[in-house]
Amino acid sequence: MGDIRPRPNRLNHTGEMNSIEIIDPRSLLRPWDLGTPTGVERLGGSNNASWRVTAASGAYVIRLYRNTGNLSHIEFEHALLTQLIRLPLSFKVPAPLPSQSGRTLERIEEGRDVRWVAVSRVIEGEHPRDWTALRWVRAAGAALGELDVALAETTVPSGKVHLPTYGDLDRIHAVVPDPEAAVADLPVEESLTRSFIQFLGRARVNVAEMYGTLPHQIIHSDVDGSNLLFLGGRVSGILDFEFASPDLRAMDFAIAVVQTAVSPQLQGLELDVVRALAGGYGTAVRLTPSEIEAIPDLLRLRGAVSVIHRLGRWKAGLSRLDAVESRIKHTIALDHWLETNRDALVSAVAAGS
Repeated sequence: MGDIRPRPNRLNHTGEMNSIEIIDPRSLLRPWDLGTPTGVERLGGSNNASWRVTAASGAYVIRLYRNTGNLSHIEFEHALLTQLIRLPLSFKVPAPLPSQSGRTLERIEEGRDVRWVAVSRVIEGEHPRDWTALRWVRAAGAALGELDVALAETTVPSGKVHLPTYGDLDRIHAVVPDPEAAVADLPVEESLTRSFIQFLGRARVNVAEMYGTLPHQIIHSDVDGSNLLFLGGRVSGILDFEFASPDLRAMDFAIAVVQTAVSPQLQGLELDVVRALAGGYGTAVRLTPSEIEAIPDLLRLRGAVSVIHRLGRWKAGLSRLDAVESRIKHTIALDHWLETNRDALVSAVAAGS
């Protein structure tokens, strides 16, 4: 696997690499010949780098893939989007534009690493600002349900590599083949690593049963406020399909629960948000009783994967140690919340569904 020691890099306040400051995004746009850029705006994103670029021919999003150099994995995402844009969805998804060469991906070199660049037209809309507004939550749930119905109709592109499932904890990141050992070696407070290793044990308990019995399909795997756009009170776009992959259908809903409901800002309102999210999702997808019962375990599994992913980025020199530590603390807090609210959470999902 090569050298996995953390590499020194410039990092921003979020703990992510900041070397994109030296990249001129206008140069990335040249293979598409869309006209001279007249405006450039850096967009958010903790795994990849994106810019909104305005040119005479329109407004575009440039995406520089920095989270993976695996071309086949990115091609899987683009092949999936090609299928989705042909379906009559009520919202838009990114539509990768072919460059002058006819490819939707162009290769560049960033230091010693190979990166890939894609361009798509801007989808108009704004990110949701307040999940206490339950109408936004319900609309998000309805859009996710509609997307999951569409994803169930898509096929895994032949020969393309996709991500391991959330249940494959030992394969989430190439440089973290033994998560327990990797966490134990972290130079952070021992009580924190010990608590998280115990959490990993609980997260592993029901994996085989869930993956052996619950419905599978391709899922988006990362629907949160940063990947949703609203326009006129409705969802106008769902973004960032980089983590889309075959997995448990209910995992998509569970991830949305983590991203919208379980946060310190919503303390005391979590179950109201869950009911609204489930109510929206249920307009398109009816979760089975077994899926609803599994939601707390899926939340734990997602938390475990989130930490392993961030730990792998730290080992690769793409994230700071304190970002890993923060993710561990957040996941342990989620676990404590689930211990107290498991039954109420299941009831809220069932009531909304």
